[in-house]
Amino acid sequence: MNCHRVQNLLSSYLDQELSAGERREIRRHLFACAGCSRLCDELTLIKDSLEGLEPPAIGGDFLKKVHLYRDGRLLQETFLWGKRLAMTAAWILLFLLTSFLLFPNSSGPELAKKEDRLPGYDVHERTPQQQETQAEEGGKKPFLPLLPGIPVSR
Repeated sequence: MNCHRVQNLLSSYLDQELSAGERREIRRHLFACAGCSRLCDELTLIKDSLEGLEPPAIGGDFLKKVHLYRDGRLLQETFLWGKRLAMTAAWILLFLLTSFLLFPNSSGPELAKKEDRLPGYDVHERTPQQQETQAEEGGKKPFLPLLPGIPVSR
């Protein structure tokens, strides 16, 4: 038996899948050929290392996907989620479109309307008290606006 044939049958030899005559011929070749013997030792070491490993834990979700894929329903479930997402986007778009059509002139709350301002919040507008204190002091101190909830000592 030549090296090429032995190397092709070496895995089957280690798994004991060959007949007794083939096993005897391979064993005789391994005693005579150092290269094939070294390859057999390496494959034996790899096989022994892999046999010591524990199989990975498989979650229930993975098994469910395998069964769905086998039945051809995995694509259907994926398509179902895509349809749900598209319907949600369509409803949001419809809501925004109708709100803009129902309220076309609404630009949101205007917080800084001139008539809604309270006195003392604008730098250029002053309360009568501030005007009196400025007149008494001769306008020497800079104007400090009144801030809500923050006491100001002068």
